[in-house]
Amino acid sequence: RIINDVRLVPAQQIPSAAKIGDKISGQTALATGAQSRAELRFPDQTLTRLGSNSLFRMDAKSRDLNLEKGVMLLQVPKQLGGATVRTAAITAAVTGTTVMMEYDPDGFVKIIVLEGEVDVFLNERRSELRTISAGDMLITKPNATALPQPVQVDLQRLRRTSKLLNSKDFSALGNEKQLS
Repeated sequence: RIINDVRLVPAQQIPSAAKIGDKISGQTALATGAQSRAELRFPDQTLTRLGSNSLFRMDAKSRDLNLEKGVMLLQVPKQLGGATVRTAAITAAVTGTTVMMEYDPDGFVKIIVLEGEVDVFLNERRSELRTISAGDMLITKPNATALPQPVQVDLQRLRRTSKLLNSKDFSALGNEKQLS
C-alpha cells in the first residue's frame, strides 16, 4: 500500500517513486514524505508499515531493518526467524511480535510492544538488555548509556489514534485477538 509520496532509494542510485508490486532487494531504502505512509508485505507475511517523514533501510537477506528516522510498525509472524530493527541508539530483536518504533535523531527513540515480547539493547552496550512485553513503552535518548524502565501505554487508545493502525488506510493486521 502506498499513500502519497513514497520513494524507493536503492544503494548508490537515484530515488524513484514506489509502485505497488515493487521488489525490494539488497540494501534498498524506503522513504516517505509529509502526510505519506507505506505498507510492505513480504512473502513470509512479515509486515512493515512506515509513517510520514520516515526513512528505513533493509537488508532482505539478513532481515535487518535500520530505522534512520520516523515511525514504523513491524509485525513478524510466529514461527519465523524474526527480524532486527536498529536505530542509532538501540536495537530490537523481534520474533513473533507486533511492535512500533519511532526515532527522532535529534530527540528520542521510542518502542511500543503491541503483542508478544521484544528484546531491546543498547548498540554500544549489548549487555544493557531489557525484555519488554505487550503494553510496554520504552523511551530513551539517542545517546543513552542505560535503558530506562518501560512504562505502560493504553493500547486501545493507540489502536484508535495511530495512522499505522488505521483500518481505512490499511488492511487488518490479522492478529486483532492477540492485540490487547
